Amino acid sequence: MQKLSELKTKIQNHSTNVESFLNLNFHAYEGIQENILSAMRYSLLQKGAKRFRANLACFTAEALGSQAKEIIPFAAALECIHAYSLIHDDLPSMDNDDVRRGEPTNHKVYGEAKALLAGDGLLTEAFSLIARSYAATPEIGLKLVASLSKAAGMFGMISGQARDLESNDTPLEKIEELKLMHEQKTGALILSAIEGAALVGGASVRQSTDLQVFGRNLGLAFQVKDDLLDYSEDKGMSYTKFMGFVGAESFLQELTELCLTKLADWDNKADSLREMAAYNLTREQ
Repeated sequence: MQKLSELKTKIQNHSTNVESFLNLNFHAYEGIQENILSAMRYSLLQKGAKRFRANLACFTAEALGSQAKEIIPFAAALECIHAYSLIHDDLPSMDNDDVRRGEPTNHKVYGEAKALLAGDGLLTEAFSLIARSYAATPEIGLKLVASLSKAAGMFGMISGQARDLESNDTPLEKIEELKLMHEQKTGALILSAIEGAALVGGASVRQSTDLQVFGRNLGLAFQVKDDLLDYSEDKGMSYTKFMGFVGAESFLQELTELCLTKLADWDNKADSLREMAAYNLTREQ
């Protein structure tokens, strides 16, 4: 296994490459209403973004023997979807947050209407990036669109967010309900990052199955870690609320072990994927 410092260097390198790709594409447009473009860039290229999903896609591609550059456009599309979801989540009609990553949220800077449009623009642009970037391999491009639209739509993030909003009025009573909500709201896009890279990398049926299990468990583990980092006894629908802090820590360890077990017999090209699961245990943001 590689050292944590090596993993962090790889994460930074992939993040830089994805951000460069996004910068290039979002500077290339002419005739776009400047305030909307500025609002889109504000959240998409904000300092402090973890680029967790983009790096997962890159590391999955590497685990399959592909070059990370082949997955960069899809990784960039993932970041567009993620940024759009955060803009909309922060709106007064949703979570009503004033600060994101230590900076004012999008609607606090640009107003609610422009923030809403910026999110819409990023959502749409994600699929435009895929269509343009994979035009030479249209079958892969179509499959990427199908995977990402499922993760971001009614079978994924939208349903998860709806369940989250409903839980404000009707609190969840079972841990299974919480898991389903987070599998859709958070886990679906994480799984799509891995599925997309598997498509581009030509994964076998067995490899795809391993990666599916890895991705589902990592998606849950990521959310559990977020709940631990944001721990409060008064926190609403969270794993720490249902399980207590110690119980959530134990659940996080269990999920991480399930991730690592699925990749146990993969060769060293999968080291970064394994390290990402282990790194989630100790991350501080």
